[in-house]
Amino acid sequence: MSNKDAPEKLKRKAYDKELRKLQEELCHLQDWIKASGERVIVVLEGRDAAGKGGTIKAITERVSPRVFRVVALPAPSDREKSQMYLQRYVERFPAGGEIVIFDRSWYNRAGVERVMGFCTDEQYETFLSNCPAFEKYIVNGGILLLKFWLEVSDEEQARRFEARIDDPLRQWKLSPMDLPSRKLWYQYSRARDLMLKSTDTKHAPWYILRSDDKRTARLNAIEHLLSMHPAAPDARRRAENAGQSLPAMLADLAAQAADSLSGAVLLAKGLHVVPEFLGNRAPLADPQARAVIAGLGMDNDLDSLVALYVAGICGIGYGLRQIIEAQAVAGAPIERVVISGGAGRRDFVRQLLADATGKPVLATQAEEPVMLGAAMLGGVAGGLFDDVPSAMAGMSKISRTYEPGAGAIAALHEARFRAFKQLQSLAREIR
Repeated sequence: MSNKDAPEKLKRKAYDKELRKLQEELCHLQDWIKASGERVIVVLEGRDAAGKGGTIKAITERVSPRVFRVVALPAPSDREKSQMYLQRYVERFPAGGEIVIFDRSWYNRAGVERVMGFCTDEQYETFLSNCPAFEKYIVNGGILLLKFWLEVSDEEQARRFEARIDDPLRQWKLSPMDLPSRKLWYQYSRARDLMLKSTDTKHAPWYILRSDDKRTARLNAIEHLLSMHPAAPDARRRAENAGQSLPAMLADLAAQAADSLSGAVLLAKGLHVVPEFLGNRAPLADPQARAVIAGLGMDNDLDSLVALYVAGICGIGYGLRQIIEAQAVAGAPIERVVISGGAGRRDFVRQLLADATGKPVLATQAEEPVMLGAAMLGGVAGGLFDDVPSAMAGMSKISRTYEPGAGAIAALHEARFRAFKQLQSLAREIR
């Protein structure tokens, strides 16, 4: 297909909007992977400059590197050359609750090694013969295996290589193999065709992503990855029909299912979540911490996803409560919590955070707090205000105050907060 025949590429604004929704869903997939102990391998293959790096960045930039682990192996060492070919890849396979993304994989043997003469004909034929059985062994062992091939056209690859050569900020992307590979386009095409024919199986099929439009390719890859969550298809369909992101829909479902905003905590049904990282100000801040989910059942329906979401919001609230208590001990008490933007736009989230922290939560009128902050600084710089505090007083308004619940609701959150701290302590002891 020539460039003039190609479909119009996705516009940046539309891409950013869709990517944000998908990345929010990836965060929920991450919670499910950790809670269920699933093991996932994602293989990303394709020609040079096909967009593998950008796709990996889109998948991983909003999730934890402790759950989504990227493996990009260099050329094998002399020791690794003496081992079984697949051995160094197996060593990087996921443990429970992990997703490993291979930025190029064992399929190097069927691609670059074959075309550039880095392996013998016998080694190549052996690989194509053994690979389906090897991948069946992976799948039978309980690992979810997803294989993506990013397909870029000859014209688009040439354009990207030229951009790398001309742009000093992209020259680092050029490898010693890139320019020679341009001269071997048809040899790579032949190697690709034979690889797909030999290794596209029912237990480990290939998914082909057209990547001349890299933005669309990234979105398609994330969409397929999200499809692993048992409740994802129905949840995503319902969110799309309502014109919402998945977290927004879950918040609304929780609010609808509860007798009151404060009563939404009852949906967690003994389910407890200790987030893996609560911010640098948290008294137990630890970049090596892992999340804890306790009380998770075998249910995999939409209600269970809503319950997990509620427990997660509670966990964030209890982490904030720890920060507030530590500040009080240090002589800097916090009496109110101000919230704006993001998931904090929902009444459900605001009330749950007020109940979890035991402090009033104040919602501002600003829809975009970052833009408002920039406007405040601009007002001071332009002489409209004498200083930042006066700009804040003049440009920000409180729209509503959410008071923490009392009685049974307060007692329940107190008990859940104690459980939160105990789980947090236990996780630190056994790590």
